[in-house]
Amino acid sequence: MLANHHFLVRNYSGASEELERIINVRPDKKLMKKLIICYTQTGRPDEALNLFLSVIKDDINIITSTNLDSEDCPCPELIFKVESNDVDYKDQYTKSYVLGILWLYCDLAESLKYFLRAKNFNQENDQVNKIIRLLKKTISQIHS
Repeated sequence: MLANHHFLVRNYSGASEELERIINVRPDKKLMKKLIICYTQTGRPDEALNLFLSVIKDDINIITSTNLDSEDCPCPELIFKVESNDVDYKDQYTKSYVLGILWLYCDLAESLKYFLRAKNFNQENDQVNKIIRLLKKTISQIHS
């Protein structure tokens, strides 16, 4: 599939175009999780947040069960780039929730940390508040 090829070679623009086309015809959560990553890297962080919330509301395990090696997940390298300021976002709020999104593919607790940081920058964002509740609920279920 062309979308997968674009994703594997880190052509996130090409991948997002193909993924959107496929998902519009046949919604697929596994493809949506790749599209979320593409959106974070192509100047579409608000769309990433919208899709991310939609996916984790239905089944957070779609994201948390990512196998970084077998799925060739780029999140560790992307997190490093964002944290090193190699990728620019319009403000600290956006940067924080993008890191929260990317961290959920790798580490639930780190993801929560960044969403809580995003909340400090924007207390009123309902999406971030919903995500925080979902992450806390998931963490409590794991520990009970």
